[in-house]
Amino acid sequence: MCLVSPARVTALDGSTATLEVDGRRRMASILLEPDVLVGDWVIDAGGAVLRRIEASVATEMQIAVALASSPGPSNRTSMKPARGARDD
Repeated sequence: MCLVSPARVTALDGSTATLEVDGRRRMASILLEPDVLVGDWVIDAGGAVLRRIEASVATEMQIAVALASSPGPSNRTSMKPARGARDD
């Protein structure tokens, strides 16, 4: 599975960028978007920078991921046997 996430460029070295994603650093190829600069927000997909994005878009994506990964209300119902049910 390939996870796409917003990341901030913190360093460049040739065709490789150091990205910060959720406080973690990772390396990514910038061959598809060679004009990125330190400080840019980008879309990282499996170790490749796909494109530059605005900071506001990065924030929206981070919020969406946080909401999607947070546990929602429980849909479980009580497992009590019905009144008058027999346990055979």
